[in-house]
Amino acid sequence: MTHLVEQMVEFYQESRPHQAKDNDLLIPPADAKKADEPDVVRLSDIRCKKRLGGVLKHYYRKAA
Repeated sequence: MTHLVEQMVEFYQESRPHQAKDNDLLIPPADAKKADEPDVVRLSDIRCKKRLGGVLKHYYRKAA
């Protein structure tokens, strides 16, 4: 049960976008995209982090 709660809290704080914050993350990653960068992303640059057997999914850009 503790693992489930830890995964949900981490997903909520670090992966889930929050509408009240203009869909920004509560804790943005250090390499977060700047506002002036273009939004063109190749599909080969997209990665998916799965939690709890794929119930929670977070898509992000591959590191350069």
